[in-house]
Amino acid sequence: MLNHLAIFKTLHPLVGSWNGINEDGHPAYITYSMTANDTALVEDWTFHNGMNALTIYHMDAQTLMAMHYCPIGNQPRLDLKRQRGDGTLEFECTSATHLKSFKDPHEHAFDIKINQDGTLYRNEAYVEDSGALESNGILFRRIS
Repeated sequence: MLNHLAIFKTLHPLVGSWNGINEDGHPAYITYSMTANDTALVEDWTFHNGMNALTIYHMDAQTLMAMHYCPIGNQPRLDLKRQRGDGTLEFECTSATHLKSFKDPHEHAFDIKINQDGTLYRNEAYVEDSGALESNGILFRRIS
């Protein structure tokens, strides 16, 4: 059984600024900060086109969750479902606001992994207009 609180604490060292290039060759920038007396980790995205998104990680009882505030206008709640042997954390959508159906466009899952070399890999899976699930991963490096 996963210790969600212990896993949440392993995300605290992400605090700082990161940049990367997505699979389409576009830059992305993330800053992480702790808020609410260190009970929530804020992940603030800025994309190459100037759009922003937020994901806020926090505990809900014994579950680590991530609430994603998406530029497409909905807010999926993703819960930590598993941790792979390599340390990758897998989150899956369990509910959302401003979403009529899970067939409508939304972030449906994401993986996050802090690599041994200090880089960060983040892969997101979105349900597209066609209903198909498409993913896009980004390798981030810390900005010193």
